[in-house]
Amino acid sequence: LLYRGEAAGVDRVWVLFTGYDGHAHLGTLDGSPVFLGRGILVDGRRLFLRERNAVAVVDSPSTMPAMSVAFRSSDAYLSGVEQVIASIQGQVPNAKIYLVGASNGSISAVNLATRMGNRIAGVAILGGVFSDLGEFGVGKLKQPVLVIHHKRDGCIPLNFTDGFRERFAPV
Repeated sequence: LLYRGEAAGVDRVWVLFTGYDGHAHLGTLDGSPVFLGRGILVDGRRLFLRERNAVAVVDSPSTMPAMSVAFRSSDAYLSGVEQVIASIQGQVPNAKIYLVGASNGSISAVNLATRMGNRIAGVAILGGVFSDLGEFGVGKLKQPVLVIHHKRDGCIPLNFTDGFRERFAPV
């Protein structure tokens, strides 16, 4: 958990889920853990570090060379990440938790937010992997949702159904 200042002053935690294979690409430098960089959320994680904010990057299991889409939806994975979030909440009990998923990480963020309900304050999806967000399950979320997708994004283009447009008013 990265934060600026004292953990007691943190009121928002951004939990980041990487895309592609799910690896955050951790390494060591002079015996200390460091991110080697890979993807928009790992490389940009410090952009979330503002006053009173903390950041956690969820890595794939070390025993897994590539985290599959199916695994990101599994009870084993989701309950494990729930435990990580419970540990974070133990460190900063008054902080609101926001989930941010990029590409395949959007699957992790949406499934976890659905599972955890009001324990999650909001969800952001960057370049998701489904063309129909309604079928993906975004419509089931009770939290505020921010979907960011550009027509030049390398991920699957979005198809906003009429029902989705009514509920979320995409621009």
